[in-house]
Amino acid sequence: MKLLYKYDETKMELKEAQNEDDIEFNLILLDEEVRKQLLKVKQFFSENNIVTDLLVYTHSDRHIQIIVRKDFYYDFVLQLFKYHLLDEVKWGD
Repeated sequence: MKLLYKYDETKMELKEAQNEDDIEFNLILLDEEVRKQLLKVKQFFSENNIVTDLLVYTHSDRHIQIIVRKDFYYDFVLQLFKYHLLDEVKWGD
């Protein structure tokens, strides 16, 4: 089941897409505070022993690509919510 979420579009642009067995998030950061909070999310996933749960790629022009293993999708979205990168999260159809 997919999660639906809302976020402040003045702080970032966010696109989510299925990528084979993973979920790919592409973010354009419009606020430096978002970058700081994303580092906290990344740190959360770095503390476990699973190397492939979350892959983060930094591109030019404030573009961040994050590939999340499907079984960590809910954890990732909830971490975004925990660090106030998302304003609302709910179950989707």
